[in-house]
Amino acid sequence: MKNFLLIQLNNWHLFHMDRLKQIKIQHKLTHLHAILDKVTLALRTVKRNKFQTKNHKKDPIDNVLINKYQRSLSFC
Repeated sequence: MKNFLLIQLNNWHLFHMDRLKQIKIQHKLTHLHAILDKVTLALRTVKRNKFQTKNHKKDPIDNVLINKYQRSLSFC
């Protein structure tokens, strides 16, 4: 009985440690996505400013990236 309880406790511990690792990895991925979105937005802005005129309308994808970036920062 003692061995059975130790095995169950060990399994529970391993399961929860794996879950904590998954949460940490997910958090890091959220940070990486935020950084990637920010860089993408900056590059698009630089490219647009360099090659477009002042009359250029804002690209809808820019708004999507801005909103996604702001949402991802709220998780940090």
